[in-house]
Amino acid sequence: SSATRIFPSYTPKAALFVPVPGLTAAEVDELEVLFAQDYPDYEILFGVLTRRDPAYDRLIALCERHRGRARVVPSGPSTTCSDKIQNLLACYEACHHETEILVLMDADLVPDSALLRRLVGPLIEPRVGAVTAHRWLSSDSRSFAGTLAGMANAAALVSIWVFARVCGGVLAIRRDAFEWLDVPAKWGKAASEDITICSLLVEKGLRIVHAESGLVLSRRRHRWSTYWSDIVSQLVLARVYAPRLWWQLFGFYLLTVPTGAYGLAKALARLTGSELSTLDIG
Repeated sequence: SSATRIFPSYTPKAALFVPVPGLTAAEVDELEVLFAQDYPDYEILFGVLTRRDPAYDRLIALCERHRGRARVVPSGPSTTCSDKIQNLLACYEACHHETEILVLMDADLVPDSALLRRLVGPLIEPRVGAVTAHRWLSSDSRSFAGTLAGMANAAALVSIWVFARVCGGVLAIRRDAFEWLDVPAKWGKAASEDITICSLLVEKGLRIVHAESGLVLSRRRHRWSTYWSDIVSQLVLARVYAPRLWWQLFGFYLLTVPTGAYGLAKALARLTGSELSTLDIG
């Protein structure tokens, strides 16, 4: 995407939609960081499927500590769209009628205090349809799966930047554009929130821009199961909903293989007591 001006004084009422899938108590407590945004008027809506979600009671306590600034929104199960989209749709239905900006944010992210301003500022321009940022995995040097996930994450970042796509983990859109694009109806039968929005923006000729300093730290730690699950799910969704994107993702994920092979060789060298190189990838 091309560069666009930022307007720090443009701060309409915003709502953060945060789908929360069965977090632990400690992970819920880490969501406190979302309340530290340097932004004058925003609320946070935490989306859960049901009140039986393991995180529900802890989320209620978190919202009580910030009364008037956050709510928990149970969505109920869905048979026509993904659980995440079901959460987001419930948050949309529940948000204040005066809300002008909708922000999607994954629960594993650790935004700096100025992120919301950087996401919202460019939306003052009518032809800007959405502003996105990207998660940055801090790989665990003790985990080879985590290292590979970090490299795949970096490859995906390049893909999103080069091909002007949106990242569903961090996305801001004006409410009027969201409704004009008929996103709620399209989401109701979708499996991927970001691919759906990206396709609609491209179809209508609206610009996708990347937030200034648009990397957002992620707390997520990968095991082999989550590493492969993420890659396979993204490739399958892209193959079904955006075939062009599938080739892009496949190519960029493929870039992680040579580096991953080097990492494996490095680990084996350490185990055998030999020295492969002074370079440390972890």
